[in-house]
Amino acid sequence: MNILIINAANPLGWSIANFLNRELDCNINIIASNKDNTLFYDKSVFDSANLFINEDIYSRNYIKKIIYEVSPDIIINSTFFNDINNVNNEKNKYWNQIVGLNEIIIRSALVTGSHFITFSSENVFNGLNGPYYTNVNPEPTDFYGKCYLAVENLLRSVYDKSTVIRITNYYGYTPYGFGYYPDKIMNEKNIKIFSNYFTNPVFLDDIAIAVYKIIEKKIYGLLNASGKDYLSLLAFANSFISYMNLYNSCFTIEDRLEQDKFYGLVNLETETKLPMQFSNLYDGISSLRYLFNLDME
Repeated sequence: MNILIINAANPLGWSIANFLNRELDCNINIIASNKDNTLFYDKSVFDSANLFINEDIYSRNYIKKIIYEVSPDIIINSTFFNDINNVNNEKNKYWNQIVGLNEIIIRSALVTGSHFITFSSENVFNGLNGPYYTNVNPEPTDFYGKCYLAVENLLRSVYDKSTVIRITNYYGYTPYGFGYYPDKIMNEKNIKIFSNYFTNPVFLDDIAIAVYKIIEKKIYGLLNASGKDYLSLLAFANSFISYMNLYNSCFTIEDRLEQDKFYGLVNLETETKLPMQFSNLYDGISSLRYLFNLDME
């Protein structure tokens, strides 16, 4: 089996590449950017992969060229943006990097016949009645959510040999960080975080397992990937601090949105189809802490 992973030098991409490298008899090919020569390549994944490096990972011609050259059975686009404000503030840039990238991959996959797997966000919804099932009609309220809804609509209308995985805020242990909010906790020490934004964070290893099972079972369409525990971002941050024993070094400051937001995703359909069980917060962060402590020894 020939697998092409686009942008694996991030927590999401690394988790998937690392798991597939261990569990599948396959050739892994990775497209990565090395703009300004600052990219760090984790040897446990990249040394065993065929690596394609280009300064501009969003170059349509380059992406198309590599897909045609590799002719993969599976294409995984692990490019995912967690910073909602950045996306909303730089619309042209991120439309190209979210929608434009997925579009050129889809057009190329139509030629190679590859199974295409990509990611979307809980923010395709309006946050009034979460957590959401896959069959609820999306209604994004900002540019960020509209980008990911455009990706979903594109795949639905153009290519039926594709899988979109909607994900919530993720966390896990990787050489590229722990996830958006855990990284802020570890790096900034004191962070403002919303107490009225609710979601169910997902463990990165569970996303990797879901991708593995989707490949094995050739599952197409739309799936949700989310954790067991539904809580506010503030409660998530405080749980992370507690489970990681960071009481003396990290502190949260409560912030509030103008309106309560109830995001999150219901993963019952995914657990039944694959089948698998998503982790609760305690088990996920405990695994993260174990690997973190192991590396610190």
